[in-house]
Amino acid sequence: FNMTSLVTAVLLGCASPGAKTMALPSEYQLRHMGWGSEMFIHFSITTFTGSQAGNQDPSLFAPNPATLNVSQWVEAAKSLNVPVAVLTAKHEAGYCIWPSKWSDYTIAKSRTVPDRDLVREFVDECRRQGIIPGLYFTFGAHDTGANASMIQINQMTELTTNYGEILYWWFDHHSNDTTHVAIDNLVRKNIPNAVMLGPDSWVTGSESGAADYPLWYAVNTTDNTDHARPILSLGPHDEGGYPYGNRFKSWESSCSFFDGCHPWFCCGTVPSSDQAMQLWDATWGRGSNLILNLPPNTSGVIEESLVVAAEALATARVKRFGSPAATAHSVGSAPIVLTLPATITSVSHVLLEESTLSTLGQLVGNYTIEALISQKWQVVDLGPAVCPAKSQSQCGGATIGVRHVDVFSPPLTGVSQLRFTVTGNVCPDCGSPGITFSAFSLETTS
Repeated sequence: FNMTSLVTAVLLGCASPGAKTMALPSEYQLRHMGWGSEMFIHFSITTFTGSQAGNQDPSLFAPNPATLNVSQWVEAAKSLNVPVAVLTAKHEAGYCIWPSKWSDYTIAKSRTVPDRDLVREFVDECRRQGIIPGLYFTFGAHDTGANASMIQINQMTELTTNYGEILYWWFDHHSNDTTHVAIDNLVRKNIPNAVMLGPDSWVTGSESGAADYPLWYAVNTTDNTDHARPILSLGPHDEGGYPYGNRFKSWESSCSFFDGCHPWFCCGTVPSSDQAMQLWDATWGRGSNLILNLPPNTSGVIEESLVVAAEALATARVKRFGSPAATAHSVGSAPIVLTLPATITSVSHVLLEESTLSTLGQLVGNYTIEALISQKWQVVDLGPAVCPAKSQSQCGGATIGVRHVDVFSPPLTGVSQLRFTVTGNVCPDCGSPGITFSAFSLETTS
């Protein structure tokens, strides 16, 4: 971050580099970061028309009732090996895939499945299969006029009272207007344990498949409340936070599981296994959650190519992070030295975690990794500390947060030890960050 940004932040009343406390995560944010990843399911009238207009014939939502298979959607989330699945209950067209009493633009007007409630089927299937159900909700193009705000609140009352405990709410286009604030408060009242995109988490990377880096969880919001959006451009990226912000946001990277992370509704070109793993490293590996969209087709099923790709990504993640070659934890501010087993001939990647994130806040602003090769310490090139926006290339040496993955391509060879050193603590008076440092070799994770 530059000096202009720093002066701006101080004038806005956030913590300064001389602060003795940092923004800390809430129970909701810790739960969200603990999930690590989720699956999106985009299914609405747009699946059939390709349009986000709010004045379409509602009967055009017309999946074949014989093939529409909500159970298969949830099975796909299990194939992806994620704990949470999020269904678009009401997407940007404003079409409701449950029979809301507060709209005539709903599944009840479908010419093929007017008697179905896909939100009900989805949450029931999630609970049956052991997946946490979440719902996407936004105001939508259909929602206009003097009663628009009342309709949103009444529809959210339906969703928060008729379908049990929905633990994740994805509020697209969330802001601090009175309707969104009322909905935030409604969720807190009706489902106290729920996590909400908006007050608790926020998006990074602009639907690119790459979280901003450096990635700070501290932010300043436009009205100094949790309801408002983060102030942009206080750091090197618009959606990357600012170390001395006085609010905490966990980050979410959103991507449709097609080349270029689009389209959101079925379908496109499915990425290769290597591309999918690069996406994972550029989002989850930078400290963000990744919500990956697997949208059903017009038959109401997720296509086999997507399910196969989801299974391949899940398998690759287990191979990548299944069993570390060596792990150590920091004590105070001293460097961490990892001694690798003699059987290990190469190191493919390392995983870093700030174990004191929940108690001290995010402290690491810069770090180095060195490798002992032929009895000589050599600094490892981690890529740029400020990653180009929307880039999936390897970046490192700056923030860690809940996690950061440094991938070595090609793998380091002839290494007997690795040494990690914090070279920049953004709040020395807060204490020394606790770090977990794990090294991996594809020799031990396969």
